[in-house]
Amino acid sequence: KVLCHGGWIDGFRCQLTLLPEHGLAIGILTNLDGTRMNLALSNRLIDLLLNLPEKNWNAHYLQLIQRGLVAKQEADRRRAAGRRPNVKPTLALPDYAGEYEHPAYGVCTVREKDSRLTWEWSSFKKALDHYDGDTFEIHELVLGDSLAAFQVADKKVAALHVLDQTFKRRR
Repeated sequence: KVLCHGGWIDGFRCQLTLLPEHGLAIGILTNLDGTRMNLALSNRLIDLLLNLPEKNWNAHYLQLIQRGLVAKQEADRRRAAGRRPNVKPTLALPDYAGEYEHPAYGVCTVREKDSRLTWEWSSFKKALDHYDGDTFEIHELVLGDSLAAFQVADKKVAALHVLDQTFKRRR
């Protein structure tokens, strides 16, 4: 049995791996956030400590990363092909500004300034670029490029769907 959890933020990455039946715990901390080295090293240490057959974990994770990049390029291509930039927003940009709340993710804020919308959530502050209709794009390295779709009903914004979550309009 292997229990593990990892994470990254702003230039740092960690990996914690536990093998409770063997009394092993491995913690790896690095100053790199865009790497799978922590996973590869953790798995290699498990192989060595348990006398398991050697596997090239670096090659394994490199292959997974390459597959992910190809899949992302295809998803980006499909999203761009579906875009209708001539479909204008149904409301004036200031009408989208406000606070939006999710029970687990908290509050995000949309601001309008100089005919531009900005999305703010946690430490993220990103421009919202018009995609089509009431949908805008967020270009973000850590979260990935994503769409932010405003749900409009009766000429008012009721919610914002972003990060695969729906944030209800608070004010």
